[in-house]
Amino acid sequence: MDTPPALWHRLTGYLLRRFAGVADRLPTGRRGLLLLPVLLGLAHLGGWLPLPVMDRLDAFAYDLRLRLTRAEALDPRIVIVDIDEKSLAEQGRWPWGRDRLARLVDELFERQQAALVGFDVVFAEPDTSSGLARLRQLAARELADQPAFLRRLQALEPELDYDARFARAIARRPVILGYYFNQDPQGRRSGQLPAPVMGADSLQGHRQRFTDWRGYGATLPALAQAAPQAGFFNPLIDPDGLVRGVPLLAEFEGQVYESLVLAMFRELQGRPSVAPVFSDPWRSGGAPVLRGLRLQPAEGGAMAVPLDLPVGEGAVALVPYRGQPGAQGGSFRYVSATDLLEGRMAREQLRGRIVLVGSSTPGLQDLRATPVSEAFPGVEIHAHLLSGLLEGRLPSRPEYAVGYEAALLLVTGLGLALGLPGLPRAGARGAGEAPGGTRAGRKAMLMVAGAWLLLVMPNLALFRWGALALPMATSMTAVNAVTILWLLLRASANNPPLAGLQEGREATENAPK
Repeated sequence: MDTPPALWHRLTGYLLRRFAGVADRLPTGRRGLLLLPVLLGLAHLGGWLPLPVMDRLDAFAYDLRLRLTRAEALDPRIVIVDIDEKSLAEQGRWPWGRDRLARLVDELFERQQAALVGFDVVFAEPDTSSGLARLRQLAARELADQPAFLRRLQALEPELDYDARFARAIARRPVILGYYFNQDPQGRRSGQLPAPVMGADSLQGHRQRFTDWRGYGATLPALAQAAPQAGFFNPLIDPDGLVRGVPLLAEFEGQVYESLVLAMFRELQGRPSVAPVFSDPWRSGGAPVLRGLRLQPAEGGAMAVPLDLPVGEGAVALVPYRGQPGAQGGSFRYVSATDLLEGRMAREQLRGRIVLVGSSTPGLQDLRATPVSEAFPGVEIHAHLLSGLLEGRLPSRPEYAVGYEAALLLVTGLGLALGLPGLPRAGARGAGEAPGGTRAGRKAMLMVAGAWLLLVMPNLALFRWGALALPMATSMTAVNAVTILWLLLRASANNPPLAGLQEGREATENAPK
């Protein structure tokens, strides 16, 4: 019995041979020419002739749809606490002492009544800004014989140990810390990773294409023990430099870890367990591909039924950008971190809100290029993805995407390739006349416009209301190529010098061997 890839290649080969025979219906001299774009498109979709340019065009079309269908509305559930230029000017340069961050956490939970706080910040190094380490050295050496100094140091240690103060502030509170994986050639590691969300054996032996990480910068052990829930915040940068998606999972040394956004979402849902969902091998072309994550309800959690989150290759979730970035973008409320630290906000302004702490300052180098802006704060990318998860609406590429475009290619490209040559040529008056000036030209314009509408409008509607990111570049390119070739052939038929050259070529082709 044939495997799915073999069946797909056999079907594609049959279509290529079948539709190549249709060229015999075209007038001599144009045989197969108008079908060439359709055949190339089928070969690309079937994997016979990969055309990377089509992938780039599909990415461009996805970006355009994303900009055209943005929600452009405020999500009041999520608030971004911004370590902005104002905060740096008032509180000093980054990194701040952890005593200040402890005060920020206390403010968020005690006075503002936030529901959950996630840090798009890594705490991988000890905080030595208080000078406690030096005082301990003095107590162990030069001043070891000074009882008054030792007693005073013992009294001050709880206040001067900024890491311990921060650990006490985040302990037993709904706080998700951030960390990152790296591809350092030496595999440098720092800090302590959180517990994995699942083992690699959960992938059921199916090899998935996760990013190859070699090291990490994680949380200090003392902080990791105080707040054990953490997630990585690495984005996925496409070859053109844009961030369209964020991995929800990452594999490292046989264990699978969750992202910052997924950890926050699971915390809100009562920490449901995570299981992979694989595609049907008959649709994915053989080896099962990870197409989703299933969250199984935990006892006493907020979820009542399992929830499937759509992901692409590498467990990447497409980010549903709502609008322009920043406080003026209107997608999320921005609050300056210094206003919280200085107590300028009235009590309970953030009651029940989900808070993400990060920075929009260019100097802290967390600005990313995205389809909607060339400078997008990384913390807001996470906010948009979390908003999509809360709404149950993430853009996804369904399993039938290739078949969908192949069907459109046959309907539109083949329809034009067979229909346009059947239109009558322009008469003597049409020799120098634009195609739209004749009845045949008007029919041709209607046919091409109909093909474009069939390609574009359902695609936009499915993306806007179904969050389905269906490809369209191959079929659109084929339609454009068929139209241009037909116009060139029609112009050559109406131009005497070109027509004579064409007739000479036809005579040569039809001459007896």
